[in-house]
Amino acid sequence: MNKKIIKIFIISVVALLVVWLSLLITDSLLSICFNKKPIFATADVNTIQKDGGSGLYKGLGYSLKIKGTSSATSNELFNIYYTEIKIFNFTIYIHNSSN
Repeated sequence: MNKKIIKIFIISVVALLVVWLSLLITDSLLSICFNKKPIFATADVNTIQKDGGSGLYKGLGYSLKIKGTSSATSNELFNIYYTEIKIFNFTIYIHNSSN
């Protein structure tokens, strides 16, 4: 009986870890590769700038600090030139591209 409980516990922990990593990777790739704001992390209202979305976005155990500029022709386009990803307040990745 104990082996079955341990097996269920390990499978549950691995499943939660996979879901958490998929949320983190999705938000990271959106901001780094596709110039989009994160969809699973919520914006910290106190840090959002008036440029269309620069600021701090907080997820479950991770955060993304994004700096970018809005397109002059369209409000939908947002060019992200800086992304800093932190997991549990430790910086793991910084992406800095020039305009």
